[in-house]
Amino acid sequence: MRERTIASHFVHAALRGAEARGLNGPALRAEAGLPEDPAARVSATQYAQLIRLLWQRLDDEYLGLAA
Repeated sequence: MRERTIASHFVHAALRGAEARGLNGPALRAEAGLPEDPAARVSATQYAQLIRLLWQRLDDEYLGLAA
């Protein structure tokens, strides 16, 4: 069975709040172990790592997207 992956749209959406608060999106992608290609799909493990990193950096479980 093929591994299910997550569309790049959700990665961009998760990074939007961090970038609005001045954090470097490409650097966060690299630190989370995501592919350099911004259109690449990611594994669930990679996406979870990104979300955990954003929670830690922003100290905000809403990823900087709420008021």
